[in-house]
Amino acid sequence: MGTMANPSSSSVLPTSPNNTPGTRQPLTRIPHNPTPAQRKWAARKTQSEEIYRLLFNHIKETFPDRNLAISSRDISLKPEDQRRLGYLWQRSGGYELPKFRLRGQLQTSHISRLSSADYARLVRALNLGHLRAAIKPRDWHCVTVKEEFFRTRSTLKSETGESDGKETDCFHGEGQSSIGTQFIKRESTSRNDSKLQAELAATNGRLVASLAMKDAQNTLLVEHLKEAGERNRELEIQLETTKQQLEACHNSLLSTGSTDTSDQNTTVLGLQSFPFSHEFDLEQLDKMPLAMTACLKDNNKRLKLKLRSGSHKASVSVKLGRLASKQAESLD
Repeated sequence: MGTMANPSSSSVLPTSPNNTPGTRQPLTRIPHNPTPAQRKWAARKTQSEEIYRLLFNHIKETFPDRNLAISSRDISLKPEDQRRLGYLWQRSGGYELPKFRLRGQLQTSHISRLSSADYARLVRALNLGHLRAAIKPRDWHCVTVKEEFFRTRSTLKSETGESDGKETDCFHGEGQSSIGTQFIKRESTSRNDSKLQAELAATNGRLVASLAMKDAQNTLLVEHLKEAGERNRELEIQLETTKQQLEACHNSLLSTGSTDTSDQNTTVLGLQSFPFSHEFDLEQLDKMPLAMTACLKDNNKRLKLKLRSGSHKASVSVKLGRLASKQAESLD
């Protein structure tokens, strides 16, 4: 008896609901009388090429200006292109894909690790549009991989058109079209970013403390300036009072014309505690035709002024306080 081919040798695992069992796929040739390992390899290779076509179309849609051919077996993408796609494209030995989840059981990112049943479910989900997008954020700074999923509930219809009640984790982003397969890159926070944020927070804390200290210093300076201003106003009032008293004394001397007006002028001045200083030289009256001489009497307790204006002469005796006496001694 001659060797007969296995009737099931010409069939491969269907890649979409439209394919019927027994249909030979043009992408893969199955050898005559294949072994179980060869049959498994052929089915996996056929489905791998189907997924390759889907992902290639996704790349063409993402980069329409690239000159890519579907026959290309090595597609190199720059790091910025990989971040834009959301997954790393690697043809040799399989594909580095986003992480797929079907019914919470399929958790792998490498096609070569999928079983035939997983291949069929994955391709059927892609073709029917139930698996919208998968997300596998990558921390490109510290080379760590983080998975982030957005779970929605959907059902996959079997080839008979009836709902099989299976749940699929579907991943999609806001504002994305509901047609076709999309792979979305989600932003992730790297450890370098966290360290930078901590340094910025510490710097901000130091700046806030420095500003608070400067505000306290400014407050003290403002209070000191206020006190100095009040003291200056008191001195201005005292000087103005002294000037008015001296002018009154001079006017009294000019009006009386007496040579013995010491008591009267002493009463007019009222300077029992007049502060004696080097400014007591009547500079304000330098424009008047007045000559003055001064001398200390009674152990520097009295100041005797001799005034002369034209033919009029007068003398004034002023009692000095304790402070004025000490200042007079230092100026003597």
